[in-house]
Amino acid sequence: MPQLNELRLTVARELRGAATGLPWSAIWIRELLAWGTLEPLVAYLMATNRAATRLEGQTRLPEYLAWLEARDGTLIEADIYHPQRLREWADEVRPRRIPEAEIQSEIAAVAVGELPPRSPAYPVVSLINEDRVSWLDPAGYVLAHSRQSDTTARITPQQRAWFHPTASQVSLVTW
Repeated sequence: MPQLNELRLTVARELRGAATGLPWSAIWIRELLAWGTLEPLVAYLMATNRAATRLEGQTRLPEYLAWLEARDGTLIEADIYHPQRLREWADEVRPRRIPEAEIQSEIAAVAVGELPPRSPAYPVVSLINEDRVSWLDPAGYVLAHSRQSDTTARITPQQRAWFHPTASQVSLVTW
């Protein structure tokens, strides 16, 4: 029985997402409900800050399967979503990094609706349509809008930034 409890603790540690503090399986279930992300690897990569978008995570699947096959000599279906295998691969291919964001500039932005006060800043990415910039969270929800003409900073498509709802501004960052 002690071995079973130790195994449960090991699995629980392996499933915990470093970036969110939630188990990556919870991220996967949220993604599944919101967007139909059926791929647990994609949810794991996003939860551990190794992929910024679902598309980026999805493109890594063949790489993971090739690594798993090379490691074991064959592709064992039961091991494909084993939490330890996912973590070993992710750590080997792209070690976890805590992003040190360097603020380039700050831009005035208007929030779309009210945001829960659980965080002073939200990670966002830019979506540009002519002069209008929409700032989307990692799940694709629009959190704020701004205008290119309101700033001297050059906003690029898919520019990573932080949206500060209380200050009504977006901080452009380099990672």
